[in-house]
Amino acid sequence: MCPGRREPCWPASVSERLHRPDREAAVVLPPRWWTNLYLRTPAQAEFTLEVRGPSPELTIEAEPDGGAPVVVYRGGGVRADGEWRTVTADLHSFAGTIVRLGILVGPGGKSTDGVEVRTARLHADDEASPPAPLPSATRPPNVVIYLVDTLRADHLGCYGYGRPTTPRLDAFAASAVVFDDARAQSPWTLPSTGSLLTGLVPPRHGAVSRAHGIRPDVTTLADTLRRRGYHTAAFVTNYLGATFGQQRGFDEFRFYPEDEERRRSVFVSGDAAVRRVRRWLVHAKQPLLLYVHVADPHFPYVPPPRDLRAVLPPATPLPDIRRAVEAAWPVYMRFGGERPPPLGAAAVAELETLYDGDVHAVDAAFGHLLDALREHGLLEDAAVVVTADHGEEFLDHGGVAHGQTLYDELLRVPLIVHLPGGAAAGSRRTALAQHVDVMPTILELAGITPPPDLDGRSLLAPTRDDAEAFAFLHLAGRELQGISTAAWKVVDNRRNSGVPRFEVYRIAGDPHERMNVANGAPILIGYVRERLRSAALARPAPGPEVSPEQLERLKALGYVAD
Repeated sequence: MCPGRREPCWPASVSERLHRPDREAAVVLPPRWWTNLYLRTPAQAEFTLEVRGPSPELTIEAEPDGGAPVVVYRGGGVRADGEWRTVTADLHSFAGTIVRLGILVGPGGKSTDGVEVRTARLHADDEASPPAPLPSATRPPNVVIYLVDTLRADHLGCYGYGRPTTPRLDAFAASAVVFDDARAQSPWTLPSTGSLLTGLVPPRHGAVSRAHGIRPDVTTLADTLRRRGYHTAAFVTNYLGATFGQQRGFDEFRFYPEDEERRRSVFVSGDAAVRRVRRWLVHAKQPLLLYVHVADPHFPYVPPPRDLRAVLPPATPLPDIRRAVEAAWPVYMRFGGERPPPLGAAAVAELETLYDGDVHAVDAAFGHLLDALREHGLLEDAAVVVTADHGEEFLDHGGVAHGQTLYDELLRVPLIVHLPGGAAAGSRRTALAQHVDVMPTILELAGITPPPDLDGRSLLAPTRDDAEAFAFLHLAGRELQGISTAAWKVVDNRRNSGVPRFEVYRIAGDPHERMNVANGAPILIGYVRERLRSAALARPAPGPEVSPEQLERLKALGYVAD
């Protein structure tokens, strides 16, 4: 609430008390005061508001970033007879724009009187025909999810990468649907896998920090499919993706622990995990849900020499893996280390080459999984989802590793979906998709109506231009949250020392997020603040605390500082 056009507004806590002193259904606006709403306006939009009170005049103005305020309603629509009246503002000229709607009560009545306002609605009349949806299966399909830890989308050939890192995934993409703009809900494993397996943003599923897992009252994908007759099995090689509630609903959950002391790679290789899956498939019951979480591209990067050689030009000397990894170990295995890291650009480039070798290794493992599925007659009519929990940074914004920022090198992930029968094979979708969309998509393919309280929507539905992806990070003293679309991203650095409170990036002209234009986007920031306040992101509800044994395990792996 603002007492004057150019005067500072009251803080939110004070505004709420002024707005709602004793009423539940309405807010109160004093004469000559403004209140602001922030809206993303669809095509053919109208805004309506119910008001009552003694003021003879009410003004509503719309203002976009970079534009002047425009009066969209002015009239003496407020009456003192105690009756509610609806006023309407035409927003057609602001279609597709984020605007501030300023509502001003004119002078009138006693200074202590206030106008009551309620039931604000945004009405859209979009007559454009929606695009045709992706076809769904006619019978419950087998479901396979192949999750690759720490895999950047832009390091796959099918996403335009120059090195030959992913020949099997590239060939698979030709038989599937590729989502060009897919986002994770968090830049580290625990909350990210929680969102993938529940269809909820992290504050709603509860796995928001290293000390909390998925809440017991949250239903997982495996829970739902098992109740519908699916045989559910998981093969997981990352501790953070295994014992914090992700195992709920699986008939068989096989976790292959990391071993920092005896295994240079720390994680069981994807190839070794897939060999175990192949043995399991011999006796698997149908329909099945198979969830495979492999971690080859996660630091430490120690690719087999054949995979490292495969991503380098012929006759190129191989990097010294042991030397490079040992030099970087203190940075990476303390969960992100320092920003900027005590590593030069040449050393980081060498690590990125090793990372690409690991990507090639995990691609080969995926190929072996496809061969096994095909051998058992399970591939053609299966729904197969390939994605990553998050990406990895190589000095894109001055740092390395993950779990520290909400930039796209960490949030943009591959999402490749093979539909039963090869429907829509070879197509690409440019509309924004996100991890919380995976669960409703699989449920729809299985003939199950997705619960209405999920935060995602089925990827089989018509595409939407207004989709927004939420991101959340609460780790190692940092607390960040944000919203992104295909056109822009806003990050709220709620607790993140050394950076501005808000970052705003216009993606079309700045795809690598180099130019923070927050100073010129107060209305977009206001809109995002309102969205974050109204969404679950503003009210995290941590899940159950992990056990002392789990915390000790996390310390041993470098995820928790002593």
